[in-house]
Amino acid sequence: MKLLRSFALSSALAGSLFMSAPAIAQEETASQDEAMMAEMMAMFATEPLTAEEESRLPLAGEVIDKMMPPGTLGEVMGDMFDGILKPIMAKATEPTTGDFATNLGLETWELLDMDEAAIAEAAGIVDPLRDERSARVADVMPAIMTDAMNAMEPTMRKVMTEMFAVYFNETELADINGFFATESGAAFAKSYMTMSSDPRLIGGMMEAMPEMMGAFENIETKMAEATADLPEPRVFAELSGEEQARIAELTGYSVAELAERAAASEMEAE
Repeated sequence: MKLLRSFALSSALAGSLFMSAPAIAQEETASQDEAMMAEMMAMFATEPLTAEEESRLPLAGEVIDKMMPPGTLGEVMGDMFDGILKPIMAKATEPTTGDFATNLGLETWELLDMDEAAIAEAAGIVDPLRDERSARVADVMPAIMTDAMNAMEPTMRKVMTEMFAVYFNETELADINGFFATESGAAFAKSYMTMSSDPRLIGGMMEAMPEMMGAFENIETKMAEATADLPEPRVFAELSGEEQARIAELTGYSVAELAERAAASEMEAE
């Protein structure tokens, strides 16, 4: 269902989807996910804290306690769901040809001439309980997303504490902590995280989207100009015999097989 795909944003939801797959497929997917996660973790590996940064952790922790009291991320997700995700979810539940094409043994491209009314009627015929099904999924989504945020919060609190210990010295942390002890500072600390779920933020991003996309105009031309003085990558026939042999060794194909495939590829390109 498109609704589930649109909101498969957390590992909790992904796990619920995997439960419907065969055991072997689950194991293969889990293994691939673990490998991908390990690769991502390696990409963003960080240096251990210095002794001086370690000494600032308690003070940094006091700051984070004020900015992110326990349960904050779950509260933010609840606000975000009501203010931002619910309208998106409503849009995602609108009938599409994908809701019934598979059940009828059809490809979605075969149904391009259908208007919205025809799509809605066909979806209702194939699945008379479609609206109820969508409503039940919509009802359970906030709890799933909140659980995901609550599960992530301890790690986020730890990481933010370390970041504050790295980016601010002891005097700065004391000053920040002192500000949060004031009435205005407490109000800021309480609202800092929840403001990220304000629909104004998403609305502003959407409003700025045309300008942002304009910055990407002529991107292909600009990339081509940036690499214009570089030679094109070589095709297989342009490699030396030693290089061809090494490519064959690396890929597991023979030199003859690679030459044949390269020649066929060049013919297709023409």
